[in-house]
Amino acid sequence: MLYDTLIFYDKSFINVHRLGNGMAPGSYPVAKIFNLKGNISNMSITGATGVATTLKFNASDSTLYFIVKGVRNAGSIEWSGNKSTNWDLANSTNWKNGTTEEIFVTNDSVIFNDKALAFTVNLTENLTPKNIIVDATKDFVIDGPGLISGNTGLFKTNSGTLKINNRNSFTGKVIIDQGKLVSKYAPSATAFGGIGSDTIVTDYLVIKDSATLSILTANEITDRGLTVEGSNGGFLDNASALYWNGVIKGT
Repeated sequence: MLYDTLIFYDKSFINVHRLGNGMAPGSYPVAKIFNLKGNISNMSITGATGVATTLKFNASDSTLYFIVKGVRNAGSIEWSGNKSTNWDLANSTNWKNGTTEEIFVTNDSVIFNDKALAFTVNLTENLTPKNIIVDATKDFVIDGPGLISGNTGLFKTNSGTLKINNRNSFTGKVIIDQGKLVSKYAPSATAFGGIGSDTIVTDYLVIKDSATLSILTANEITDRGLTVEGSNGGFLDNASALYWNGVIKGT
């Protein structure tokens, strides 16, 4: 019991210590309080990556609850952006499964194509899709304070450009089959890049025939392994200095 007002400041957080791998859906009381001040949405939750959670204050019983949301099983969904540009966990219905509006849940396979209504995607938090396919003639931009994590793979095809402005920690394969992928940052020994971690395995970054990878930030240093394929080979196209210390194989 707190015998005073609980104040939510910007950047406040609650850290969850898991006792096992799962978190059952339900409402869990955190504290009894007399009063609450501030915006509860300013309170972030750490330690629950991949689980849809929120906080709720019930004034009738003066209790702050930690809510674990029940969500559907992971599947395959297409980005729509019909409600907003936000890509978040189990909240915004900016996705579709056929004609049905959907939320994103952990381990969904996600597809970005020309049917979208918004072509800028704002990552709001740490998100873990199973894989990402960008198959569009139009250009997409991935941005925001969040990141893509886990064993996620990225497959970029068709003639459009995919621009990634944030740093991501995912470790799966990146295949640039067609068009252009522009990353603001290269992965390094000290920081993640737009295309994930600084893995040295050459098969985990592939630029196929005449496709292009560009790094925007000058003087980036990367040990990322790279394979180029096809009769014309893949292209690294940079207007500024890039120090690629990783092994490059192929044509």
